Amino acid sequence: MKNNTSAALKVHQFAAKVGRMNIGEEMELPKITELPPDGYLRAMYEFYSGVYFYKYRDATRAILFFSKVGRDREHFRSQSAEYLINIYKSVKPTEEQLDQLEDIIDDIDNDDLQFAFMDLRR
Repeated sequence: MKNNTSAALKVHQFAAKVGRMNIGEEMELPKITELPPDGYLRAMYEFYSGVYFYKYRDATRAILFFSKVGRDREHFRSQSAEYLINIYKSVKPTEEQLDQLEDIIDDIDNDDLQFAFMDLRR
Protein backbone atom coordinates (compact mmCIF):
# COMPACT_ATOMS: atom_id res chain seq x y z
CA MET A 1 0.00 0.00 0.00
CA LYS A 2 3.03 2.23 0.47
CA ASN A 3 3.34 2.81 -3.28
CA ASN A 4 -0.40 3.41 -3.68
CA THR A 5 -1.03 6.17 -1.16
CA SER A 6 -3.14 8.18 -3.60
CA ALA A 7 -5.30 5.16 -4.45
CA ALA A 8 -5.51 4.18 -0.76
CA LEU A 9 -6.74 7.65 0.18
CA LYS A 10 -9.36 7.65 -2.60
CA VAL A 11 -10.61 4.16 -1.73
CA HIS A 12 -10.81 5.06 1.96
CA GLN A 13 -12.74 8.26 1.18
CA PHE A 14 -15.09 6.27 -1.05
CA ALA A 15 -15.66 3.63 1.66
CA ALA A 16 -16.37 6.35 4.23
CA LYS A 17 -18.88 8.04 1.90
CA VAL A 18 -20.66 4.75 1.27
CA GLY A 19 -20.73 4.06 5.00
CA ARG A 20 -22.44 7.38 5.67
CA MET A 21 -24.95 7.27 2.82
CA ASN A 22 -28.64 6.59 3.33
CA ILE A 23 -30.62 3.77 1.75
CA GLY A 24 -31.70 4.74 -1.77
CA GLU A 25 -29.26 7.64 -1.98
CA GLU A 26 -27.39 8.03 -5.26
CA MET A 27 -23.80 9.06 -5.85
CA GLU A 28 -21.24 8.65 -8.59
CA LEU A 29 -18.73 5.83 -8.21
CA PRO A 30 -15.19 7.21 -8.33
CA LYS A 31 -12.89 6.11 -11.14
CA ILE A 32 -9.57 5.32 -9.46
CA THR A 33 -7.10 4.82 -12.30
CA GLU A 34 -4.10 4.06 -10.06
CA LEU A 35 -5.93 1.17 -8.36
CA PRO A 36 -3.83 -2.02 -8.52
CA PRO A 37 -5.37 -4.95 -10.43
CA ASP A 38 -5.42 -7.15 -7.33
CA GLY A 39 -4.85 -6.99 -3.58
CA TYR A 40 -6.43 -5.29 -0.61
CA LEU A 41 -7.25 -1.94 -2.23
CA ARG A 42 -8.92 -3.57 -5.24
CA ALA A 43 -10.96 -5.84 -2.95
CA MET A 44 -11.94 -2.90 -0.73
CA TYR A 45 -13.02 -0.79 -3.71
CA GLU A 46 -15.07 -3.63 -5.20
CA PHE A 47 -16.62 -4.54 -1.84
CA TYR A 48 -17.72 -0.97 -1.13
CA SER A 49 -19.02 -0.67 -4.69
CA GLY A 50 -21.23 -3.65 -3.84
CA VAL A 51 -22.29 -1.99 -0.58
CA TYR A 52 -23.16 1.16 -2.53
CA PHE A 53 -25.40 -0.74 -4.94
CA TYR A 54 -26.92 -2.68 -2.01
CA LYS A 55 -27.81 0.59 -0.29
CA TYR A 56 -29.00 2.05 -3.58
CA ARG A 57 -31.27 -1.03 -3.87
CA ASP A 58 -29.72 -2.25 -7.12
CA ALA A 59 -29.46 -5.94 -6.27
CA THR A 60 -28.28 -6.98 -9.73
CA ARG A 61 -25.17 -4.82 -9.65
CA ALA A 62 -24.55 -5.47 -5.94
CA ILE A 63 -24.54 -9.21 -6.66
CA LEU A 64 -21.96 -8.72 -9.42
CA PHE A 65 -19.54 -6.92 -7.10
CA PHE A 66 -20.06 -9.17 -4.07
CA SER A 67 -19.71 -12.31 -6.21
CA LYS A 68 -16.49 -11.02 -7.75
CA VAL A 69 -15.01 -10.23 -4.34
CA GLY A 70 -16.10 -13.58 -2.91
CA ARG A 71 -14.78 -15.51 -5.88
CA ASP A 72 -11.62 -13.62 -6.88
CA ARG A 73 -10.29 -11.69 -3.89
CA GLU A 74 -8.59 -12.64 -0.62
CA HIS A 75 -10.09 -9.81 1.42
CA PHE A 76 -13.73 -9.01 2.27
CA ARG A 77 -14.89 -12.49 1.28
CA SER A 78 -16.92 -13.21 4.45
CA GLN A 79 -18.56 -9.80 4.35
CA SER A 80 -19.43 -10.24 0.68
CA ALA A 81 -20.97 -13.65 1.39
CA GLU A 82 -23.08 -12.11 4.18
CA TYR A 83 -24.42 -9.48 1.80
CA LEU A 84 -25.14 -12.10 -0.85
CA ILE A 85 -27.10 -14.17 1.67
CA ASN A 86 -29.14 -11.09 2.64
CA ILE A 87 -29.82 -10.23 -0.99
CA TYR A 88 -30.81 -13.79 -1.86
CA LYS A 89 -33.33 -13.81 0.99
CA SER A 90 -35.30 -11.12 -0.85
CA VAL A 91 -34.38 -11.80 -4.50
CA LYS A 92 -34.77 -15.31 -5.90
CA PRO A 93 -31.26 -16.48 -6.87
CA THR A 94 -30.52 -18.79 -9.78
CA GLU A 95 -29.09 -22.24 -9.13
CA GLU A 96 -25.78 -21.02 -10.56
CA GLN A 97 -25.72 -18.11 -8.09
CA LEU A 98 -26.46 -20.48 -5.20
CA ASP A 99 -23.75 -22.90 -6.34
CA GLN A 100 -21.26 -20.05 -6.60
CA LEU A 101 -22.16 -18.76 -3.13
CA GLU A 102 -21.87 -22.26 -1.71
CA ASP A 103 -18.34 -22.54 -3.17
CA ILE A 104 -17.39 -19.19 -1.66
CA ILE A 105 -18.72 -20.17 1.77
CA ASP A 106 -17.01 -23.57 1.61
CA ASP A 107 -13.69 -21.83 0.90
CA ILE A 108 -14.21 -19.44 3.81
CA ASP A 109 -15.12 -22.29 6.17
CA ASN A 110 -17.43 -20.25 8.42
CA ASP A 111 -20.12 -22.18 10.31
CA ASP A 112 -22.40 -19.16 10.71
CA LEU A 113 -22.36 -18.49 6.96
CA GLN A 114 -22.92 -22.17 6.18
CA PHE A 115 -25.90 -22.25 8.54
CA ALA A 116 -27.39 -19.08 7.03
CA PHE A 117 -26.82 -20.48 3.55
CA MET A 118 -28.79 -23.66 4.33
CA ASP A 119 -31.97 -21.56 4.59
CA LEU A 120 -31.48 -20.43 0.98
CA ARG A 121 -31.37 -24.02 -0.32
CA ARG A 122 -34.80 -24.84 1.13
